[in-house]
Amino acid sequence: MKRKFRFLSLVLAFLMLLPSLFACNNQDGAQTSDTEAQMTQSGEPTFRLNGIKMTDYTLVYSGQASEYAVEYFNIKLDEIYEIELETTKSAGDGYQIFIDKKGSDASIYSFFESCDEGMIGYDGKNVYILAKDKVGLCSVIDAFFAKATTEGADTVIKVEQNEKVAFAKDSLKVMSYNVLYDMYYDDNGELPRDITALANFIKEQAPDVFGTQETMSTHKEKILSAMTNYECYEGIALKGTGMANMIFWNADKYKKVSSGFQYLTSTPFVESKIEESNSYRGFSYVVLESLATHKQFMFVNVHVTYRNAAGETNDDGEDTSRYSTLISSLRERNARGCPLFSSVTLTRCPRVKP
Repeated sequence: MKRKFRFLSLVLAFLMLLPSLFACNNQDGAQTSDTEAQMTQSGEPTFRLNGIKMTDYTLVYSGQASEYAVEYFNIKLDEIYEIELETTKSAGDGYQIFIDKKGSDASIYSFFESCDEGMIGYDGKNVYILAKDKVGLCSVIDAFFAKATTEGADTVIKVEQNEKVAFAKDSLKVMSYNVLYDMYYDDNGELPRDITALANFIKEQAPDVFGTQETMSTHKEKILSAMTNYECYEGIALKGTGMANMIFWNADKYKKVSSGFQYLTSTPFVESKIEESNSYRGFSYVVLESLATHKQFMFVNVHVTYRNAAGETNDDGEDTSRYSTLISSLRERNARGCPLFSSVTLTRCPRVKP
């Protein structure tokens, strides 16, 4: 009887333990599921646009301006996220980002026509980046990437409707032009074509600041006569050439704070050149202040060689010396840490001893 009682007690105790045993199993199962979820979340981070992996998108462009902007888009994508997208001039069936191209959705283009500057659009599947020129497209691309946020380890951008993009009011448009490239004087001392055409071309671009290399005083006069609201820092004409690296700016928007010229040698404030070199090299600079925002920046204009003809001697030493001098000089001149912009001509030519 006692044995039977003990047996029944053991059975009852076992039955009472069963729920606890199953509960432990369920907890273990729950822990396993949580771990699997954590592993999924902590996997390789992804960059998603409207819930789709960014790498599943293709960049679609139209003309030259948008081709430039597509390259800019991929450069930023590579620099920040180390990925690049495929590009094409033909729309397809997959997920696409149209740059300067209205695509098949007329409402997108209609919205774009109402924009003063640029837009980011969405047609329910594809994304649109539109502006009136390549500078504007790059500004819209900057606004697109500024929309990025983080969700866990992932980066996400959401474009759920058409959005107008207003460009920053303190944006700066710069330009560089080697004037002598197609402006050499002939044997009679005459220019091959009217410099007015060059001045009008620059005027059409309407840069805020621009630098011209190998510039004669005649070039300067023509440019200023066509662009009457611009001022110029001429720098110093290099010995033996009469040409200078000049800087022009829109005087309606900027005022000059300081300016100067330095030779790219160990004696930057003395007329000098690198030993055995046939050319004098130097850079001009100005510090400008915006009349609207009172922000200051430095603009530098320089003309140097980056490679001489094969077989010449001391090429690397000569060029490296100039670059090192330029960098150290700019650090000294720009001790306040102003934003710095540069226009430059890098020439490939043989070095001939004097």
